Amino acid sequence: MGREQTRKADGSAVHWLARGVLLLLLWWLLVEGRIDGLWFAAPVILAAFLARRALPIPLARTRMHPIKALLFLPWFVRSSVAAGWDVAWRALSPKLPIRPFFVTYPLRVRSTSARAFLSQAISLMPGTLTCWASDEFLVVHALCGSEEKVAADTADLEERVAAIYGEDMEGNGT
Repeated sequence: MGREQTRKADGSAVHWLARGVLLLLLWWLLVEGRIDGLWFAAPVILAAFLARRALPIPLARTRMHPIKALLFLPWFVRSSVAAGWDVAWRALSPKLPIRPFFVTYPLRVRSTSARAFLSQAISLMPGTLTCWASDEFLVVHALCGSEEKVAADTADLEERVAAIYGEDMEGNGT
């Protein structure tokens, strides 16, 4: 999507004004109706608008399934708590090993939105971090475990993300 197409997709001046008013209203609600913080809110909101207008950020063309995204949350929270507990335990116990390594994981999801969601979900999980992302693969850093276990966990996560975005994993393998 070119720069002009991106700007046209952003909306008119009326849309920008409405967004600004909504953000100021949200700010006002967050500060419990006090207006003495507007000296800070107005420049921050203006800077956000200027940055958004200056950067050619394309709009996502892929739709999420909201119900599947909501069903994903309990699994994600449970997995994050378990991984966080494991990382904390390893950090506090000298007997448990921390052996960092990298895994190159071939992607099967095709949409940019699904790849970005997967990459961010991996990075939000304690003990893992997406170090590099391309259209074909991710490079994942892990604190411990095995390459096979990290690849299997990433494949499980990728299948859940594919369901959220309605992607068919069959035939997409690389």
